[in-house]
Amino acid sequence: MIKKSNLTRKSIRKIVQVGNSSGITLPVDYFESIELERGDKVETFYDYEGNILIKPISDKEILEKFRNKEASDSFQNEKKEMNEQNEKGTEREQ
Repeated sequence: MIKKSNLTRKSIRKIVQVGNSSGITLPVDYFESIELERGDKVETFYDYEGNILIKPISDKEILEKFRNKEASDSFQNEKKEMNEQNEKGTEREQ
């Protein structure tokens, strides 16, 4: 549970090198206030104004998102195939 007193905190952080990537470290009290530990998974969002949101995500949520993406991708592929078949049928009629 997030403690209300910690909902709005600011800190200046430095981007550091982590292996071949870059990363930002966060203070321990951030993790403690939202009950996260090393190794937990987070989902990140960003917008074109430079805002970044980091949200905890469970393995169950990851699996659901993966399944929904697979279903969406499958639907899009089927829709594309149907459109291609319809286009071929239209070409034959002409």
